[in-house]
Amino acid sequence: MKLSPENEIFFQKINSQVVASFPAAKDEHINFFDLCSHNQFCLKEIASQLNVTGLVVRERFKKFSGMTPKAWIREQRVLKAIRMIKEDIPIDVVMESLYYHDYPHISKDIKYITGMTPKQMRKEVNARQTEKMLSS
Repeated sequence: MKLSPENEIFFQKINSQVVASFPAAKDEHINFFDLCSHNQFCLKEIASQLNVTGLVVRERFKKFSGMTPKAWIREQRVLKAIRMIKEDIPIDVVMESLYYHDYPHISKDIKYITGMTPKQMRKEVNARQTEKMLSS
């Protein structure tokens, strides 16, 4: 998953805070996203790389960020989906690129954040664009 510049800075801070507190990680740079695939947060893999338990990584991540790793990854995924929908990228492309397996799953996540389904959001974005074009 490609992070936005501001999220990359945030994640580097979390990464450095968590990694710095583990003696096994001091000699090598470990990035959580580099250790995970398919947008899934692989806590076991990260913990294994750091020679600690998943619970320790989760607690340190939450202490630094205020969120669990899973919640943070979910939020980032949903925010990216919202940006893609607003850029008029087809829903099926958004789903495939962010590893959503079906429409109800992406719809539930987006509605949780925005109060709208992807289709409702798309209609609103299109209405705003039309209004903007007519007022120009």
